[in-house]
Amino acid sequence: DDDDFDKAVAAAEAMTLTDQQDQQLEWAQDQAKEAQKQMRVLQSELEAMGSLKYAAEKELRVAKEAQGALEIRLMELDAKATAAVRTAEEMKAQVAQAGMLVQRAETAEKKLMSAGLELKKESILRKKSMNELRALKGNIRVCARVRPVTAGGNAKEDASIGLERMDEYTLQVETNRNTAGGGQAVVHKYEYDQCFPQSSSQESVYEEAKDLLQSCLDGFNVCLFAYGQTGSGKTHTMLGSPGSDGVIPRFINDLYHWSEVSGGLNNVVTVRAYMLELYQDQLIDLLMDPSESDGKKLEIKRDPSTGIVHVQGAALVSAESPEVLRAILDKGLTRRKTASTKMNDTSSRSHLIFSVLVQNHVPATNATTMGKMTFVDLAGSERVNRSGAIDDETRLNEAKAINKSLSALGDVVQALTTNQQFVPYRNHKLTQLMADSLGGNSKCCMIVNVSPLASDADESRNSLDYASRVKNVTNEASKSLETQIITKLKKEIEKLKSQLGKS
Repeated sequence: DDDDFDKAVAAAEAMTLTDQQDQQLEWAQDQAKEAQKQMRVLQSELEAMGSLKYAAEKELRVAKEAQGALEIRLMELDAKATAAVRTAEEMKAQVAQAGMLVQRAETAEKKLMSAGLELKKESILRKKSMNELRALKGNIRVCARVRPVTAGGNAKEDASIGLERMDEYTLQVETNRNTAGGGQAVVHKYEYDQCFPQSSSQESVYEEAKDLLQSCLDGFNVCLFAYGQTGSGKTHTMLGSPGSDGVIPRFINDLYHWSEVSGGLNNVVTVRAYMLELYQDQLIDLLMDPSESDGKKLEIKRDPSTGIVHVQGAALVSAESPEVLRAILDKGLTRRKTASTKMNDTSSRSHLIFSVLVQNHVPATNATTMGKMTFVDLAGSERVNRSGAIDDETRLNEAKAINKSLSALGDVVQALTTNQQFVPYRNHKLTQLMADSLGGNSKCCMIVNVSPLASDADESRNSLDYASRVKNVTNEASKSLETQIITKLKKEIEKLKSQLGKS
């Protein structure tokens, strides 16, 4: 039927429409899903953009803070630059004045140097004046001599310097209160009539004492003695070495030259000498053969009228020329006691006394002067532990005897410098022999020999302290003059003594 067909067409069309709607619905749904998906993507992108915005805002804030800090730093730099410019201007002004300041400093330095030199000159003149004043008062002349570092057996121990010569009158010694504990160094200064440096020659030392030695020919009692620790150069100063004569050989040569000058006035000069050794408290005659000296007693005497010391029983040998007197000296030296120690290869183990008697007769006035020149080369004080004497009984006994005699000499010096009524000359043979040299009637010169080494500083200080005390001893030097009348009276006295003895 047509109606059925129409219904069928309408149904087919309705189904088609429904399918289309379903398809459209499905497509719409798919589109909706796709839209939702895109919405989610957009939402994620939006969230990411929000994060980026937050980060950007944060970075912007940090940038603004950095900009603020930079502006502050720029302000500080600007202030510093301004201050630097101001400082530069001030420095420029100071530099402008620097030339004037340098000139003023140089001028002041020159004035200071000049003032220092003037002060040093004034100091030396003051010391020289004091020395001359002491000489006028009769004080013993004291000189100090510093031996070279290269000399002496103990130079190998320690080459550091502990003693220095400040000027021609002053020595300075540096000691340590507590060497083991690193104690502070102590500086001691000493002033003498002359201070000879390490480089001093034998000639310069002799020239200093030469005027004193010439007094012997004028009739004075003269003494020159050397003092110091063992190895300090005493014997070298007094006797010298081959090619480098000491004080004694130079005196011998000059003595006969002075005699020849006096001989031009027809004077008659007679020279005699004796030489003794004080070894372990025993007095030995070095000019007498041992076979002759056995049992012969040597007695130390002092003339009550002149105060001059002589040794009774000692060989008194005449010397007509410097060669003869030098031979006498050399003969005695070969018999002197010496030994090798750790401090000195040729250490003197005894005190040496060499006396030269000079009689000068002047026919024109019939007057006679009797001068006496005594050289004393003292054995050196020593510490037995350092010298090695403690390990050798003979050396130990020698050291004890030496130190004992020097101690007795120190007691005499102490008594003289403190003006004690009793002076203990008789306490030891050494002090008896030197009784007319210390506190007696002689013109006297002491040469204290010292080592410059720091290892010897304590011994050097002891020697210098001793020399400083000796410097204050006063002698009353007098000339031994015998006129014609005195000679006649002496002959009369001898004649009367002889007659009394016969009666």
